[in-house]
Amino acid sequence: MRLAVIAVLVASCAAFAPTLEAELVWDDDHLLALVEHLEAEGGLSALIRSEYRMAAPTGYYRPVVLISLLVDSWVGVGSPFPFHVTNVVLHGLCS
Repeated sequence: MRLAVIAVLVASCAAFAPTLEAELVWDDDHLLALVEHLEAEGGLSALIRSEYRMAAPTGYYRPVVLISLLVDSWVGVGSPFPFHVTNVVLHGLCS
């Protein structure tokens, strides 16, 4: 059983590993601008209280996603690599 879990984790991470070299896409720039704005507006508490919004309000409340984006942007300092590492690790753990 333990070996099967490890095999699924490794297979999942391997499947998503090519994304580690990718650039940011689709809504990434908008979400990062939102996170930057919220951080400047009120720091972590603004992120926790904020709606997860795109061009128009969505009605979604996703503070963990926004905090993850903030931490990845701090770590990456403009590089997309930490964002992709977070995604690969989360995909592996969810598998």
